[in-house]
Amino acid sequence: MVRRHVATTVGAALLLAAGAVRAQHCAPLYDCYLSQSWVQKLPAEPESADRLRIRAQFAKEGGAGDKPAYQGYLVAYLDRNADRVPAAAPADLLDPKAAVVLHTQLMRRNEKEGVPGPWTYDLEFTIRGEDLVDRLIAHAGLGAEDREDRGHWHHYVDRIRFAVFVPWLADAKYSVLGGLPDDRHECNYEHARALLFQELPFRVQFSVSRSTDPRAFVWIRVRSERAGPDAPQAK
Repeated sequence: MVRRHVATTVGAALLLAAGAVRAQHCAPLYDCYLSQSWVQKLPAEPESADRLRIRAQFAKEGGAGDKPAYQGYLVAYLDRNADRVPAAAPADLLDPKAAVVLHTQLMRRNEKEGVPGPWTYDLEFTIRGEDLVDRLIAHAGLGAEDREDRGHWHHYVDRIRFAVFVPWLADAKYSVLGGLPDDRHECNYEHARALLFQELPFRVQFSVSRSTDPRAFVWIRVRSERAGPDAPQAK
């Protein structure tokens, strides 16, 4: 009788433990993408003070539900480093030699008020064009061999690209800001390295004046990708 009671107790404990493990599993991550990406050039006087405002909205449905916040990153890098952003596994996603973290912030969940659809989280950042160009030139060590000098300008060959990165909450290296939820459990069924790493659909061309002034004039141009000219017809 005692033996049967012990066996029953052990069996019940095992069932409870199994139930607790099952309860930790999440629904599949149905949708995970940038629902909006937006850029605006804000003119100023002098033009070196022109600013660039970038906004992106991360959308997510399924998974561990409506987490109250995520940490988002805005990174910048040159054309020459595009194949190194993100860095290939097993290295960390962000290679500090290939990309610059321009901004990171706590992205709080937007209220839906009963509207169907994914939960959304906003990231926004504004930077002076001069500061952006200075950081990328210094980071890559760009010199005379990386530009074309025409008239009064140094026209740099590389363009600046941007990407938004949203790490898993349980990522101990990248999800580090205060205000993130205490419950960081999310089921990563596909073994993805991040919730999101997406390049934005525009690039910035930049030139620096050939002035001898230590604060040379900077000119930025925002460009989306355009269809190239027709290929020449074979004769």
